[in-house]
Amino acid sequence: MNRSETEYWLDDFMPAKLSVHPAGGVHIGVAEFSGQSIACTTDFARVDTGLQVDGESTPTDVRSELFTVIDGSVVPAVRVLGSAVDVLRKNAAVLPAEPGTMLPDLASRSGVLVDQFGFDSGISVLHGLLVPPFMWGGPVPQFTEEAGDVHGEGITPGAGRLTVMLQLIMLTDKERDRIMREGMSRFLNEVQAERIAVHNWRR
Repeated sequence: MNRSETEYWLDDFMPAKLSVHPAGGVHIGVAEFSGQSIACTTDFARVDTGLQVDGESTPTDVRSELFTVIDGSVVPAVRVLGSAVDVLRKNAAVLPAEPGTMLPDLASRSGVLVDQFGFDSGISVLHGLLVPPFMWGGPVPQFTEEAGDVHGEGITPGAGRLTVMLQLIMLTDKERDRIMREGMSRFLNEVQAERIAVHNWRR
């Protein structure tokens, strides 16, 4: 999909209409809903991080659009998401855009730990983690394009494309350490049971 097609697709399942703006070499859509804000890429799928669908007779690239949700203002979410895009794009050969990929020190990289005057912003989450989306409470939104019918940039000749949504959540030091010890399944179960408020970046 090209960017216009991607934005049309996103409109089908996003909680509110996205307002899209250029940000750090990609386009990021933002929206507010129910006291929360969402930031979502609309053309990250052009970035190839080396993933393909297993067992297909015709190669099918797996690409993604990234999003993150925050309580309150969308500004920190945009900055963190832009930094995540930058890290993944620069390290595409070794850092796949897939669930389980950890992005250490993402808050510091993006500059959200201090406000515009240089004071502590109150944000306590430091590290990024890519996870399967849980906000829709069902199947992960995805879009398939057959080989020869892939639109947009970053096309692999002769390959189809599967575009999936991928959620970025932010972690405290303790949460990151726990996931490194236990894996992310138990942690995500608690998130989905609303025992961990991952959208509160000041927890």
